[in-house]
Amino acid sequence: MWDATLLNESFFADAGLLLLAVSALTYVFQVLLPKGWLRFVSSSLLLVSVISLMVSLLIRSVEAGFFALSNMYEALLVTTIGLLIAFLITERWFKVHNLGWAVCLLGLIIMFYAGSLPTEINPLQAALQSYWRSIHVPPLLLSYGFFTLAFLSSLAFLLTSRNQKDGGFGGGVATRDSGHGILAFSYQSEAGALYDEVTYRCIAAGFVLMMIGVILGALWANEAWGNYWSWDPKESMSLVTLLGYGAYLHMRINGEHSRKTLALVSIAGFALLLMTFVGVNVYGFGSLHSYGSVK
Repeated sequence: MWDATLLNESFFADAGLLLLAVSALTYVFQVLLPKGWLRFVSSSLLLVSVISLMVSLLIRSVEAGFFALSNMYEALLVTTIGLLIAFLITERWFKVHNLGWAVCLLGLIIMFYAGSLPTEINPLQAALQSYWRSIHVPPLLLSYGFFTLAFLSSLAFLLTSRNQKDGGFGGGVATRDSGHGILAFSYQSEAGALYDEVTYRCIAAGFVLMMIGVILGALWANEAWGNYWSWDPKESMSLVTLLGYGAYLHMRINGEHSRKTLALVSIAGFALLLMTFVGVNVYGFGSLHSYGSVK
């Protein structure tokens, strides 16, 4: 029989972080020694880490009696899970194994910061006692995961192409792969072209998820406060962030801007995202959405 003492939130959370750290090391090794079995081990460890973190969230939710997504610690936990899932999907489609160590390291940094915040389970505030919370917040946090991966991919592009002349948008040749469909690409030019494509795909996915989250939030606001939009700081910054990534997509589809310019726009979008997600919670700004404030 299972030892009941092992079936607790902290055990699975700690196990997930340990596996994430080991996964980061194996990803570093596979960069230095690119072997198929190392890639498999790295991805497998990361997958088990994600499952362990998800189990810790599930146990926390059972103990709380509601979906545990009401404070900054829980929001960062879900965002980290979203980031790791986004990478596993992207790694499967685009074979960007070399980003693995950076993704794992960032996940560890986020979780160590989350661990420094209050982690106790408190009764759910009256304003959050709604089914809308469980369908409005997850798409937003998953979009944050994709946007964060796009940020890392943009940095990777700038690093890999810093010594190469990037005269325009062209350079990458995409080919369809019968095994993975249109989302599998091989490039016959510089490696940076792949990172440019990964950035685009992640921002496209994140944009859709964020738009869904904002729309659901407006519907919840109308039910709770009687209006769809009140220009609350969190609402306003979410809109600014969405428009920022919308500008990236417009520029990318327009096809007249260099990859370097697009990468810089992606990084600027991530700065807006940090202000939306972290800034409002840290500083408040009088927001009605400061439920997860760390102050």
